[in-house]
Amino acid sequence: MLAKSEWKSDPVQTGINIRKRRKELGWTQAQLAEEMGDNMTDKTISKYERGVHTMGIQTLYDFAEALHTTPDKLSPNRFEEEKKDYRMEEIESLYNSLDDSKKDMAYALMKNIILTLQGKNESA
Repeated sequence: MLAKSEWKSDPVQTGINIRKRRKELGWTQAQLAEEMGDNMTDKTISKYERGVHTMGIQTLYDFAEALHTTPDKLSPNRFEEEKKDYRMEEIESLYNSLDDSKKDMAYALMKNIILTLQGKNESA
């Protein structure tokens, strides 16, 4: 799970996704508020859906649970961004663990693979 300090939501897009999922379930804002629990009202739901309220990650997880979905469905851009960052960090860590002679080989291989995937590799 993301640390709270890492969380930055797009309140408008997240609100659109919450509204869309709520309507898929055939619920009113009041019904979603009831599903969310004691501290949530239909007025607060409305503010989230319009992007007026920004939410923390725990609130996003609460919405996802109430709406029987996953957090990445409600806020996909944020989770995709985290996934990309993680992948690059992992590649960088693996690369940095190599000695210099192997780094040159790894660089050449990675470049060749990427160019091949892009359809730009002349030796493929």
